[in-house]
Amino acid sequence: MSATTILALPEPRANSGSVTVVGVLAIIASCCSGLLSLFLIPSLLEPASRFVQVTGWFIGALLLLLSAFGSATAIGLLHRQKWARVSAIAWAIAMTSPGLNLTAPKPGPVALATDFAMISVAFWALFVLVRPKADAEFFEPGRESRLPAAVSAVGWLLVLSSLDVPACLVLHLPFFIFGRGLFGWPAGLAHALTSLLLFVAGVALLRMKSFGMGFALGLLILEICNGIVNDLSATVQTQLNHVISDILAKFNMSYASTATPLSWEILASSLTNLVMAACLVGFWTKYQASVTARLPLTAIEGS
Repeated sequence: MSATTILALPEPRANSGSVTVVGVLAIIASCCSGLLSLFLIPSLLEPASRFVQVTGWFIGALLLLLSAFGSATAIGLLHRQKWARVSAIAWAIAMTSPGLNLTAPKPGPVALATDFAMISVAFWALFVLVRPKADAEFFEPGRESRLPAAVSAVGWLLVLSSLDVPACLVLHLPFFIFGRGLFGWPAGLAHALTSLLLFVAGVALLRMKSFGMGFALGLLILEICNGIVNDLSATVQTQLNHVISDILAKFNMSYASTATPLSWEILASSLTNLVMAACLVGFWTKYQASVTARLPLTAIEGS
């Protein structure tokens, strides 16, 4: 008599339509990013200067890279891959930062509506991806992670924030700290040190260090306070307007701005940092529990 083995197949995951919609929107956004690079072709064929040509090539390559990575993230979301969830959460957090329309002086109703619509979509996507219901959709047997996806996304954003240091040095951007401006090499040093601190905080979060959550949250709160104070300073705004005007002049573009920001501009300038801080506060308990659960494993591996 032959024995018959019955294999129990795992139950299929109930994938929500919301995550699928986020994936589709990510594909559309990635295609738009790729198309934007085409608008740089005229400036590359007949550049006004060497600076414009080099900058155009760099921005075009960056847009194409972002388009490719965004498309990969979207496909990963549709297949419910965990790395794609973290990537998409990071994208959603970054997209809460308002565009140029919102921070421009006297923006029109269409420009305001466009930016607010994009910010609203970003918040909706963030809610869809960080809610506990999504954990089951992105569950991969054998690849469980104790680190919450939202915390992981914030950690990567802090790590990648160090990539803006070369641009700050090349463009000779000033560094503003609580209403006072630094210029020249002190500004470059301040940019580098700030990015280094954020990088360390991001790595500490990703490696689930016990001090990571408090250190990262403290830096974000400091960044938020610094941004609000600088936005309230008419002197800082005037100096910043001069810097922006000088940069745009190299592209034969003009910039007109007001010295005193509006109240919604002050909130908008720190919105992304506020969202990252909110993610850390919201998952504080779960992160600390993950760190506590990881300590015995670390001790065993070290012995």
